[in-house]
Amino acid sequence: PGIYNDWKGSLLRDLYTITSDFLAGKPALEPQAKAAAVKEQLFEMLPEKLRSRVSPIMSDFSDAYFVAIDMSDLIRHARFLDTVIDEAGLPDIVIDLRKNLKEGHTELRVITEDRRGLFSDLCLAISSCGASIIGARLYTGQTGRVMNLFYLQNRDGQAFGDGNDATLKMLKTRCEAAIRCQLEKLTVPKRIKSRRADAIPVHPKVSFSQAPQEDRFIIDVQGRDYPGLLWALAMALRGLDLNLLSAHVENVGTMAVDAFYVRCYRGSDLASINRQTEIRSALINVLSQTDRMSAA
Repeated sequence: PGIYNDWKGSLLRDLYTITSDFLAGKPALEPQAKAAAVKEQLFEMLPEKLRSRVSPIMSDFSDAYFVAIDMSDLIRHARFLDTVIDEAGLPDIVIDLRKNLKEGHTELRVITEDRRGLFSDLCLAISSCGASIIGARLYTGQTGRVMNLFYLQNRDGQAFGDGNDATLKMLKTRCEAAIRCQLEKLTVPKRIKSRRADAIPVHPKVSFSQAPQEDRFIIDVQGRDYPGLLWALAMALRGLDLNLLSAHVENVGTMAVDAFYVRCYRGSDLASINRQTEIRSALINVLSQTDRMSAA
């Protein structure tokens, strides 16, 4: 509230463009076809030597990655990957931080082998540093490698760590510890209460939709944002025996709007009314909390 930056502007531009195309009747490519077209275009734009080094790694990323990321950022990602690839290939852990002062956020990129609870552990590490997660993307590759993208701000709505390199170093250290399952007891800073923000009614909502694959569902979550919310939601999904395959997270003012693409570890029982009731109840409970302070 009261702050407009390029991050919010990009969301509005995306909304405008998609709506305009829809009203004009322009056909939209299926995600798989769009991803294939983007990959082809990306690899054509890269120098041959660079392309030969990064294409095997980038081709492993999910179609959602190529559909959601701008071409300029894909090229930037490719050039960064080229700097960390060694003779053995991509290191087991890649953590990259990039401050984008123009758009008012800091991008945290984590690439590693996926494991159960990785996303929730990373969210805890980030929140414990006092960063606000205003956006997040999770892309799981075919070989089990996962790319986690987080967009972070400080409490003033500016790029996290701007002018404070020590904070960014701490963030990187805690993220690496999270990947290695070496997190100590961390504290999530308390929410600074705002009469203006609290006066805006936000009603928790959880809904389900069937994904194209029979055993996978999309869970849409909406509720009031607070420090550590994404970690708490991810922990709830973890406790519900759900495998988080992809995530799309946005903050709109005081509201968090999240979409989780999940599969059940113990079978395809997500279509069950009883199972959905169980999941909805747990997530609504998380969304109804207004102040989380610590975690083990």
